[in-house]
Amino acid sequence: MGVNVAAFDAKSFRRGIPGSSVSHEFYTPLGTGIEVADVDEFEQAYAVAYSELSESFGIDLRRPCCDSITLKRQLGMKRVIPFADQLVSPLSPHISRLFISYVILPPSRIPTVNVGGHHSTVRTIETPHFLRRLEPAFSYLTAWAFVESLKRMGSTQLPLIWLDGFS
Repeated sequence: MGVNVAAFDAKSFRRGIPGSSVSHEFYTPLGTGIEVADVDEFEQAYAVAYSELSESFGIDLRRPCCDSITLKRQLGMKRVIPFADQLVSPLSPHISRLFISYVILPPSRIPTVNVGGHHSTVRTIETPHFLRRLEPAFSYLTAWAFVESLKRMGSTQLPLIWLDGFS
């Protein structure tokens, strides 16, 4: 393909203190992006790794990929983590850059957020509600932050951006 591709997705991520008796749990959007220099090589490495792992983990191969919810349902949490690790490991040589974006607004410390402004009314909403409303746009926000970081580093050639389903 000749041009670098950067692919982005986001999920809601539960944050908190593991093992703590005090509940400080909250949700935050977590965005991830990878940049790939040779899409064909990456796709080929993915197809081989996914096929081999699907066979060894007993996953139905009717589709070329599987979403995290289905994987967790089919494998259970104890097996899905090794599956993901073994899928990512052979792909890492094909990934030229990894980008992570997240928001930390614990409601116990930041109970509300002001939204609006510049030609719209400013209003206050509860932090958990704000974070949930942010979720659908977070892969786009992660891609925007990635592009801005490239610009700050002086990059003049930006990759082709793929969002959500990486297609």
